[in-house]
Amino acid sequence: MGQVMQIAASAVAFLLAAKAHGRELRLEREAAGVMKVVFGGDNPPLVEALWSAERLRFWPTTIALGIAAAILLAKGSWPRATIAQAALLWAPTLVFVALGVASFMRAGGLDRGGVLGSVCWWALCAAALTLALQAGLCRS
Repeated sequence: MGQVMQIAASAVAFLLAAKAHGRELRLEREAAGVMKVVFGGDNPPLVEALWSAERLRFWPTTIALGIAAAILLAKGSWPRATIAQAALLWAPTLVFVALGVASFMRAGGLDRGGVLGSVCWWALCAAALTLALQAGLCRS
């Protein structure tokens, strides 16, 4: 039961981090004066540049962190399920958090609007990560 709970909490943390990261990008875009976008359509160059740069930050970092985590955990004889979680859920979650914080800072940090909403999303993410960690420790 602990492993199922850990995987579920890890997946929820991933989804919450992705949502919070997306919120930060939206607030950053709005702070730059672009209020509307069309996903899959034509957008202002600023938006296309922001999204392109974010993809270039996210994917290589996630892949490198996932591989590093898998190698380190495999050397420590961790269970395969934990190694898979680290590579496929924890690595992208941590990258979403880091990039979300960077976007938050680029958009003005605490001096911009929407701070309370951001804090709430990040708190939910932290709670899910804590639950995943606790579920893993309970299995040990």
